[in-house]
Amino acid sequence: HYHPADPSPAEFSAGHTDADDFQFLELHNISLANVELAGASFTAGVSHDFTASPVLPPGGALVLARNAAAFQMRYGSASGTVFIGRLSHSDETLTIRSATSATIATFRYEDSDPWPMSADGDGYSLQLIRPRTGPNAAQPANWTSSAAIGGSPGIVENETFTSWLTLYPALTLTGPLDDPDADGLPNALEYSARTNPAIATSGAAPQAAIEPLTIGATTADYFVFRFRRHIGVTDLLFTPLFSIDLATWQPADFLHLGSVNNGDGTETVEYRSLAPAPARAFGSLEITLEP
Repeated sequence: HYHPADPSPAEFSAGHTDADDFQFLELHNISLANVELAGASFTAGVSHDFTASPVLPPGGALVLARNAAAFQMRYGSASGTVFIGRLSHSDETLTIRSATSATIATFRYEDSDPWPMSADGDGYSLQLIRPRTGPNAAQPANWTSSAAIGGSPGIVENETFTSWLTLYPALTLTGPLDDPDADGLPNALEYSARTNPAIATSGAAPQAAIEPLTIGATTADYFVFRFRRHIGVTDLLFTPLFSIDLATWQPADFLHLGSVNNGDGTETVEYRSLAPAPARAFGSLEITLEP
C-alpha cells in the first residue's frame, strides 16, 4: 500500500497527519509448509530485519506497517511489525532476502499505466492477482488494485465461484453455464464481472473496438479490447481472443494497457493489439473456471 488515502479528521486529530503513516507491506506464504523468516531482511525499498523468528504457516500472511499506531487506528488491528523507510509514490524496487542472502523476491512497481493507477492515491492498495499461483511480480498485468479502499491487510482474498454463489441462496443448485435471469450472461460470466445472477444485467459483456491511437509519432487504428473483471477471485483465467472472420479465434498479440478500479469490487481491464488492426476485427473473452 504505497500511496494511501489522506488521514480522516479523526486520524488527523490523533496526530497521524501524514498519509504515508498508513503504508503497509504484506507477505503471503503460498507454499504448503511453514516458512521461517528469522534472518530474512528487506534490502531494497525499505529496511526491516526479521529477528523475532516469525513463522508463516501455509497460506498465512504477515503485515509490516510503517507506523504501528496509525495502522491500528485505521484497521482496528495491530500489524505487530514495522518497517523503516517510506514507499515511493512513483516507483520503487523492493527486495527481500533470506538469512543466507538468497533472493526471496524482488520486483519494481510503478504508478503509471500499465500498472493499476487506482493504487496511486485513490486509497486502494496494490495486490497480486491469484497469488497462490506464484505470478511474476515484475509484470504489471499480474497486479490489480484492491477491491476495497484501504486494501485488506492480513486477509488473503480467496473468493471462488462456489463462495460467490452462496450470496444468492436461491441459485446454489445452478451451475456456471446456467442463466437463471435469462439475460444472456451465464453464471460464470456474471461471476467474472461481479454482477447479480438473479437480476437481468446489461453492460457487463466485453467490449471490442477499432480505435485510432498515437504510438510514438504515428497514429493508426488498433484493435482495443476492454472487459470487466471481478477483483480478488482465485479460480478464473481471462484470455482475450481475436478473429477476423468469426470462424477462427486465437489469442492475439495484445499489449496490456492497464486497469481502472470501478469502486464496486471490479476493475475494467484494457488491451490493444501490438500491430495496427485490419479494417474489420472481432473480439471475444475466454473465461476459464478452475475447480
